[in-house]
Amino acid sequence: MSGGAAGDIGEPLGAQAAEVLRTISDHLGVQVKIEVEEDARAVNLRVGGEDVGQLIGRRGRTLGSVQYLVSRILNEDRDHKKKVLIDIDGYNESHERTVSEIAERAAERVMQSGRPFSLKPMNPQDRRLVHVQLQDHEEVATESVGEEGSRFVVVYPRSMSEEDLERLLKTAQPGGERRPGPRRPQQRGGRRPPRNGPRGGNR
Repeated sequence: MSGGAAGDIGEPLGAQAAEVLRTISDHLGVQVKIEVEEDARAVNLRVGGEDVGQLIGRRGRTLGSVQYLVSRILNEDRDHKKKVLIDIDGYNESHERTVSEIAERAAERVMQSGRPFSLKPMNPQDRRLVHVQLQDHEEVATESVGEEGSRFVVVYPRSMSEEDLERLLKTAQPGGERRPGPRRPQQRGGRRPPRNGPRGGNR
C-alpha cells in the first residue's frame, strides 16, 4: 500500500508503529503499554508493563531486533523513511549512559598509557555512541575495525603517526590490550634461565 505497509491509509505513523509493536509483543506473550511521540524525523515508542524484560533480551539484542523489525515494516514502500526508536522501561537511556562511560574510561586509559585501547565488539548503534562521545576529544580519536558482526572501536592517541595508525588498524584485536606477562628473571650477564620442556611447543 502507498505510504506504509502497516495500519490503515492516513493513520499516523506513530500509531502504525505502536500497532506493529503490540502485535509482536502479543506473539511473545508480553502485555505492553505504549506511549508514542512523533516528529518529522523519527517515531519514538516508550514501552512499559510487566515482563517487558523479555523484549530487551541479553545485552539488548532482542530490543535491537524488535526495533529493526518495526522499522522495516513501518517504512516498507515509503519514499521518505522515518527512524523508529523504542525505549523499553528506560533501558535505552540507561544503556546509552553506560556506553558513554565506557568511552570516557577508554579515553582516560589511552591518555595515561599513551597506547591504543580496543573495546569489545559492539553493534552499530553502540559504536556510533562511542564515536560521538569522543569526536571532539582533544587527545584521542576513534576508528571502527573488524568484520561486520564483530566490529569494535579502537581508541588511540591523536598524536599517533599515520604509519603507526595504519599498522594498528590492520592488527588490532577486540577486547582491550593484551597485558604483558611477568618478565622472567635474568641471570648475571643478561642470560635467561633455560625454559622447562621442549622449545617451540604450544602454550
